[in-house]
Amino acid sequence: MKEIKFFHVPWCAPCKFYMQSELPKIQKKYTVEIIDCEKDPFTADKYHIQHIPAVLILNNGKEIYRGNDKAEKILEILKNGYC
Repeated sequence: MKEIKFFHVPWCAPCKFYMQSELPKIQKKYTVEIIDCEKDPFTADKYHIQHIPAVLILNNGKEIYRGNDKAEKILEILKNGYC
């Protein structure tokens, strides 16, 4: 089972841009857990998030992707299960 997590902070301009331009394309096909790193620093620490915005894809609990590429690349990874 694939999980998609998006890490951001509200004041981050790149995060805002990603949430407006790329995230909706992903959300059309997949459920995305959106995590505010300021409100939930424990989850960000758990996944060792050091840069934001960050998309994390897990497949059966194993990380298969970490980054902030365009939605098209992320959708391809989700479809094929690898990066």
